[in-house]
Amino acid sequence: MVTVKITVDESKLTNISEQIPKIKEKGLDLSGQYMINRLQKNSPVDHGVLKGWFVFERTPGEEVKIKSPANYVKFVNDGTGIYGPHKTPIYSKHIGKPMAFQVGGQMVYTRMIRGQKPQKIIERSIAEVEGKLGGLFIKAVRKVLN
Repeated sequence: MVTVKITVDESKLTNISEQIPKIKEKGLDLSGQYMINRLQKNSPVDHGVLKGWFVFERTPGEEVKIKSPANYVKFVNDGTGIYGPHKTPIYSKHIGKPMAFQVGGQMVYTRMIRGQKPQKIIERSIAEVEGKLGGLFIKAVRKVLN
């Protein structure tokens, strides 16, 4: 037979209703920080603006807004060319002139590319955070009540 003894410090619970706004605020902060952690972990690069520069701000109410100064996050997440929303190849802007870029130190010239496959870093990060929300808010309760 197993016996479990639980001791509750009731002095910490007397003003819990007054602490709910602080608990909610702390929980949202922890959720925002964890989302940034997941976005950085799921980013398909080792360094650069996309890897290390996500910031979050609290909006009035119950939202956390996460931003990145990398203006190409949408293209990495959703894909481009035949993999993107338009489902068409990418052609050179200048008619008759090929696109040029380096691959492995070699210059490559082409009139059309297929595009980049979507990485879905935002969707994967959201799913990971959703699975941890309960634990994050329990942590917020502990931090506020201690």
